[in-house]
Amino acid sequence: MVSPSPVPTLLLLDDDPGVLKVLSHLGGRAGFDVSTYEDPAGALDAVRQSAPDVAMIDLRLPRMGGLTVISEIKRSAFVSGSVRRTSTCTVVPGRSLAIIV
Repeated sequence: MVSPSPVPTLLLLDDDPGVLKVLSHLGGRAGFDVSTYEDPAGALDAVRQSAPDVAMIDLRLPRMGGLTVISEIKRSAFVSGSVRRTSTCTVVPGRSLAIIV
């Protein structure tokens, strides 16, 4: 008997609750188990506990920029293995997001 595959996880980090709500809804509809964070420290703590399959990170955060968050993830032992690819895209007009797969 084949056991079902685990649900992929998506971590969202953005300081705008409205953006988090929309992206969380879309991620859930796409089949992800979604975790949302408005604070970079909380998101990094979550990655330490369990690395997500995908992370979408706002590059313009007030206390710690998204690129700094990505650097912390890449240079730490938070994730087993390595981050395979990093790209940026505009998802919402005027909002630049980084996607780590």
